[in-house]
Amino acid sequence: DERLQREAARCIEGATRAAAEAERRSRERAAQLEAWAAEQRKAWGEKVVRTEALLESVSELTAFEHRAHEEAEAAIRSAQAERDEAQCAAEALAEAARELLERARLVQRDLS
Repeated sequence: DERLQREAARCIEGATRAAAEAERRSRERAAQLEAWAAEQRKAWGEKVVRTEALLESVSELTAFEHRAHEEAEAAIRSAQAERDEAQCAAEALAEAARELLERARLVQRDLS
């Protein structure tokens, strides 16, 4: 009885640690992706500045800016999608950990 309670307590602790770790990793990945998106926006801005100095025709500059803007938006959308996927994975892990925690509590209650 006491052994099972200790085992249930270890399960609860493990599930809690797993959920916290998944949440921490998700936050770290989201921060990395947002930093990467900021770098992409900055790089895009620098490309536009350099290109303005190099291109002589307005039509060439407009076409380049349009492509660069689309690429930057696509990169940002991609980073946001990765962040959303990481968040969903963390939420799923947290939900599984909560379920495991609830089961452990039920086992512990049944053993009491």
